[in-house]
Amino acid sequence: MRNLRSLLVALALGLGALSLAASPLVSVAAQEASERSSLEQAHLARTRQRFGAESWPQGPTHAGFPLELPLDGWVVRDLQSVRGRVMRLYVPTQTPNAPVSLLVESFVADSGKAAHEQLVEWLAGMQSPQRVITAREVAFDLGDAAFVTRALAPDAPLNWFAFVRGNVAVQARWLPTPDGARPDLRELSQRIDQAIRKAPVLEAGAAPAKPIVRTLSVARSLAQAGEVLDLAVDVLDPAAGSPHFEWVITGPGQGYVERTDSGLWQFHSTGPGEVKLALEVTSSLGTFATAEVALTLTDD
Repeated sequence: MRNLRSLLVALALGLGALSLAASPLVSVAAQEASERSSLEQAHLARTRQRFGAESWPQGPTHAGFPLELPLDGWVVRDLQSVRGRVMRLYVPTQTPNAPVSLLVESFVADSGKAAHEQLVEWLAGMQSPQRVITAREVAFDLGDAAFVTRALAPDAPLNWFAFVRGNVAVQARWLPTPDGARPDLRELSQRIDQAIRKAPVLEAGAAPAKPIVRTLSVARSLAQAGEVLDLAVDVLDPAAGSPHFEWVITGPGQGYVERTDSGLWQFHSTGPGEVKLALEVTSSLGTFATAEVALTLTDD
């Protein structure tokens, strides 16, 4: 699971690489919170200029994008989120135990401008021997602005696409597997675009509704390392659907969070020190919110 999370974190950051050493999920929040280096800023600026980002049209703001994204012929093997970047790994429905061969990532931004910036980050992170071209170059009508990669042959299938419609950015890629399972990305992209367009359009200037963490508390703020502590969690989903939870633990203290069969969240403490326990909630509409609680673990 840790290697899988490393892959998902890399993709969320627009790194493009598909094979990475393990790294903790928490590093994403730390990197996003810090200022970008001058080299990163310069690279993003060049990418905006190269792909003409300033001229991309901005469509209306939509209420969101389905967290659960059913695709005919495919079933989700795993779902992860990193600060609103929702990553779904799919396998063919007929071979659910096959290696993952399709990844779909989405980001529901507060505005079209923010969604454009996510598309710029994905383009800046592309590491492909194939040229990134606009969807229009292959007679492909997709989103407000869209880009694809494919082999050089005119009739070759797509290997990757990324686009933005309104305030929603989406990218998908084929992950080569030994069995040769390959999604029809052109056809899948149309289904995904339709899912965005089905979402209600918001008034100009309005942002999509976020989940609300009404309660996040731990049984005791001072405990001994090794104890299992109950967590009180109450979340309101804006569409009354089922949200997705991700837990991030920081500080010198150690532990992990699990959910019991009865649905109770528990923190299993494993090492002494100060701990910040952060909860990231992604709503059924793809929007997200965070909350955190602090505790101290002693060694005696």
